[in-house]
Amino acid sequence: MGSTLAIKLLSTTRIDDARFGVYSHRLDDKWLVGGASNTGGAVLKQFFTDEQLQKLSEQINPMEASPLDYYPLKAVGERFPVADPNLVPRYSILVAFVVGTQKCLALVNFIQSKAIFPCCTFAEHLTILLIKALNNVLLLSPQKINQNSQRIRYL
Repeated sequence: MGSTLAIKLLSTTRIDDARFGVYSHRLDDKWLVGGASNTGGAVLKQFFTDEQLQKLSEQINPMEASPLDYYPLKAVGERFPVADPNLVPRYSILVAFVVGTQKCLALVNFIQSKAIFPCCTFAEHLTILLIKALNNVLLLSPQKINQNSQRIRYL
């Protein structure tokens, strides 16, 4: 798996268009026209080993459409099919991961509450609910978690 995703077509005409990152290389009396994207195997290799990628790839059904909306880049910036040094990677799965994780954390927190509430007074019960509510709000912003972590400790 290479680090870039490239496409080249053999043409009798030279085509260059910097807006789209399209360029041509001479090949005898013809031109190799194409471009190279910053997307490619390196995006996956930053998260998975070759062995993991092999096993995960075996689970892919190429006949099944993907509901995911990705523009996988290893870093900000793209060359082709659009030349945009400010293009930001897009991974909808990260949003799904965050939402799924937060929902599961809420479930674990609910189970914890069922275990601890019988042991608490009503005032302690309200304090626990307040701390949980603050934590859920602060989960939305890692910066707020860091800024307010001292306050939560003393509630």
